[in-house]
Amino acid sequence: MRQDVNVLIFLDVRKTLKGMKLYISDNKVILTEGFDGVVPPKYFEKIKS
Repeated sequence: MRQDVNVLIFLDVRKTLKGMKLYISDNKVILTEGFDGVVPPKYFEKIKS
């Protein structure tokens, strides 16, 4: 995780996998391009600041 992150967004992975592609980076971070660069809030499980 980046050191300058102020907010964490947790995705509902089951729901997300039904609609978009997820990738795991070399440093074990889950990444997505979303839909045209956007992840709609309906895929959020929780947000932590």
